[in-house]
Amino acid sequence: MQNNSLFRIPKSEKNDRKDVISTHQASLLSSRSGVLSNDSFTVEYLRDGKSTITDAPEMYVLSMVVQGGALIDGSDQWLDIKNGSLLCSLGGLQLKEWTDDFSCFVIHFKKDFLEELLAFAPPIEHTIESNFEQPFVFLMADNAKNQIIRLFADIYEEYYSGKYLRTSMIKVLLVELVLKIVRATQIAPAQMEHVKSRKELLVQDFQRRVDKHFLTIRRVNEYASMLFVSAKHLSESVKEVLGVTALQIIHDRISKEAEYWLSNTTLSVKEIAYKLNFDNSSHFSRFFKRSAGINPGQFQRHLNAAELC
Repeated sequence: MQNNSLFRIPKSEKNDRKDVISTHQASLLSSRSGVLSNDSFTVEYLRDGKSTITDAPEMYVLSMVVQGGALIDGSDQWLDIKNGSLLCSLGGLQLKEWTDDFSCFVIHFKKDFLEELLAFAPPIEHTIESNFEQPFVFLMADNAKNQIIRLFADIYEEYYSGKYLRTSMIKVLLVELVLKIVRATQIAPAQMEHVKSRKELLVQDFQRRVDKHFLTIRRVNEYASMLFVSAKHLSESVKEVLGVTALQIIHDRISKEAEYWLSNTTLSVKEIAYKLNFDNSSHFSRFFKRSAGINPGQFQRHLNAAELC
């Protein structure tokens, strides 16, 4: 990805982009990389496969995804972020996977950086204490997203400007940014996204793989190997998240496919057993009866009788 690809947009969108990021800021973003830091505040713009959002556990993090998406390892949970996502957290986040076009702003700050301003804006202290301890992701509406991106860009530009009163300007802009976040999260709490735990993401991945491989892979330990976890851990995770066993998930998917073929084709039970990769029709019939309570032939007859009524 080229450094300035974030700002290469169709002509029809140019006016909207000017409202968000100025030409000067676009140039600054495309020419800067890495992080300038002090003890209490840093700001950066991640792109081109950067792998770290922050490794400073004592720093608060505000991150705005401008383009693309990524999966973040947040110590005890994974966060799925995408274009328009605002992330608030307390340090220790690592990018694990990201799209080729992924880019985002990231601000790290200590609470004492805003200490003298907190008395004038109590919602900021409340937001920091209540919303940053556990990571959360908020998907911004388009109008709010543009405002937030513009503020991140303003802070970034000020940070690298070296101008007189730079620190004071950054603090004022950061206060405005946090207040706008408070307003957005109060107005539209329904947009708060559930942060999926590692187990939930593991179970989702397991279900996707079952859906893809159920015709040929029927054992829990084989799926566990594909997911690089033990069969015990996979089974416990599925039970905790879904309330059923991992083997039941596999069997339910096979049964669903069997019901489809029995309901929507004129194939015989033997032919369907072959399509579903059973050794013989007897094995298939026993399996289906355990799942549906009746054998495949009875299932077909019930369907035919219902159609005649």
